[in-house]
Amino acid sequence: VPADTATPEPTAAPVSKTAQEIERRLADAKWHLKKKRYLTPKGRNAFEQYQAVLTLDPANEQARAGIAEILKKYQWLTENEYKHGRLKKARQFFKLYQSVAEYAINTLGDRRLKKTRDALERQVMSAPPTAQAAPVQVDAAEETAVAVEAGTQVVAVDPVLLEILGTEVGGHL
Repeated sequence: VPADTATPEPTAAPVSKTAQEIERRLADAKWHLKKKRYLTPKGRNAFEQYQAVLTLDPANEQARAGIAEILKKYQWLTENEYKHGRLKKARQFFKLYQSVAEYAINTLGDRRLKKTRDALERQVMSAPPTAQAAPVQVDAAEETAVAVEAGTQVVAVDPVLLEILGTEVGGHL
């Protein structure tokens, strides 16, 4: 084929500004998640980035999955504090969980979440201030837990949860 009659190579369609904005916000949200900046600081956290993506693209699966991940982290933190008898801290985490859950229920239409939220609320918010959870039974042979002898007390740590939350629960939540 002579050079002057060759079919031109197809060029990639330019990426729209909206698509660029979505990609940037998803990358920012992922970074904030890694830094445990789920809801704070205001204006610079994973939740707000995912909300912005969903405003631009309400069906965006990555943003919806990110919101679900934040909910999972706050649910675990709430249950963990409750299980260890730290009711005040459990209630603080529940309030954070609840704010994200309300968004997911009302804005994203995730009605299944209502049942989980209500059960967690009954457990944590209606417990008397002196409530103590029953001690956790740990199977020493179980590969998913690492038992550490601390005097006469055995502390179980789930390595998957440590990976999700980092080695400490602190940080920006």
